[in-house]
Amino acid sequence: MIKKAEETSVETEYLDAANKLKTKMRGNIQAREILEMLVEYPIREYPEPEQLDKSGKPIKKDDKKPKKKKKKEPPFPLPEWANELEAVQK
Repeated sequence: MIKKAEETSVETEYLDAANKLKTKMRGNIQAREILEMLVEYPIREYPEPEQLDKSGKPIKKDDKKPKKKKKKEPPFPLPEWANELEAVQK
């Protein structure tokens, strides 16, 4: 329709308004197409980033960390009557 208007020598202000409207419509159509493509795009799963130390180097994780030693409990105090085997058996 814009081409027909140019051929029939329509006023320039009407042609300018039509061209503005045409570019807005084209932009709107492209935006909708892009939105549709984004919605259809599958969600990616990214691996967790490596943890870095203060200098920016990756921290090495050792699976074989030394386990903390538990404090030993004092042995159960034996009563004096348990020292003799015969008394315990009776």
